[in-house]
Amino acid sequence: AEAIAYVATLARQGRLTLTELTVEVPPWGPAAEWASLEAVVEHLDVIIGNSPRLRSLGLVDCPLGRVPESIRGLRRLSHLRLSRVRAAELPDWLFDLPSLTALDLSRNGLSDLPAALGHAGRLTDLDLSGNPFREIPAGVWQLTNLESLDLWACPIQRIPVDILRLLALTDLRVDETRPELTLPPPEVTARGLGAIKSYWSQERTS
Repeated sequence: AEAIAYVATLARQGRLTLTELTVEVPPWGPAAEWASLEAVVEHLDVIIGNSPRLRSLGLVDCPLGRVPESIRGLRRLSHLRLSRVRAAELPDWLFDLPSLTALDLSRNGLSDLPAALGHAGRLTDLDLSGNPFREIPAGVWQLTNLESLDLWACPIQRIPVDILRLLALTDLRVDETRPELTLPPPEVTARGLGAIKSYWSQERTS
């Protein structure tokens, strides 16, 4: 009960991160008690639903198997981490959250994303690392405000010419040493985003 009350208080304050189903319950220091959040998870939808001012929410290494439906009502939510929650699928409404600017979907075993990803026009930061994407999800190319895209440890085969559509993009993380990634050529990709954009600009005009 103490853990549930504490988590609910954090949520009402506008920022909540749950990691590996544990939370440190005050008092802090040597006498601090680490409480299991299994009971908290049972009440998670209620806690989130009662926290409409929540601006930052992180669910990390919490194997929920779903995206909590209550997130749908968080109209002020700007930062959302759903890393290794093991959601079987992502609901379209996730990408219609009106204030969302940073989204972490890393390590979820996703091989594709819904076309609705393209609706998340406010996104500036997108972390897709550690998912088995062979192609960069098509909806990414509609995110014209995107500044940072993390595809580390994704077995993508190419970074297509569509990268030129992301005019705001300044940070791209890929593993150019992966054998699957052959386009642009590895020596181009190794030099970073600027070289990748230059490669496709030249290819397009040749």
